[in-house]
Amino acid sequence: QIPLSLSLHFPDISLPFSSFPRYLSPFLFTSQISLCQKWLQSKQRASVEVCSNQSCAFRLSRVLILCTRSLSVSPDQPLAVPLRTLEVYLSPVSYREVPGEASSRLLDKLVATQVDCGYFQALQRVLETRVPPPDGPDSAHSALANSLLAFLTLPLLRPGGDRYLERFVSEVLCQTLTPHTAHLLLPHLSRSPLPLPTLITTVHTSLIANSLPPSLSLLFSILQLTQGKLGGSYVSSLTFTFLFQEVTC
Repeated sequence: QIPLSLSLHFPDISLPFSSFPRYLSPFLFTSQISLCQKWLQSKQRASVEVCSNQSCAFRLSRVLILCTRSLSVSPDQPLAVPLRTLEVYLSPVSYREVPGEASSRLLDKLVATQVDCGYFQALQRVLETRVPPPDGPDSAHSALANSLLAFLTLPLLRPGGDRYLERFVSEVLCQTLTPHTAHLLLPHLSRSPLPLPTLITTVHTSLIANSLPPSLSLLFSILQLTQGKLGGSYVSSLTFTFLFQEVTC
């Protein structure tokens, strides 16, 4: 039988990420771990059923949202089970036995719901609270850092991930620049198959439309990502747009 959904004791995951509790009690965290373990134990059967049963898919979506949020609000609790649950149920590999496009539609919905519920903010917070600040861009990465970076960029690298770029830029790259962003995330993005021209176009268009706040962190990030990779004229145009908005705000 597919595991039950969240009990009434859990925080309301429909709350905005900023309003979600910053701490889960040991009892609630243990309950969540138990629930995740049940989903992991039944993953072969569950991965098929969630693609055809809307109620089951809804329960899974709620569990995954709680996994993401609990990682960022319980800094003293183990990460392995929530991360493994996210890894299993957000991976296309888990749905290989599902015929047709049902699995793609489910994954699109799961990822979109995660992003809407503060996925980028949560994973960025986990990265900054669980991984020691790197000394520089050449610092060795731990296995945990590499795993969290892969999770953080997962929605962007999926088919159709372009639609999450503005959200990612707003919730991560526009925020206060930290050593984790400068020395871990930006080098990771540079090495990833992220379509850099699309990212630049998104930022350029969003700045002009005032849908992104101009910030020095964003300027630094864009210049780092485009260093030696794109024509100078386009980057100069983007930089000018940014500086013009910064001066006139």
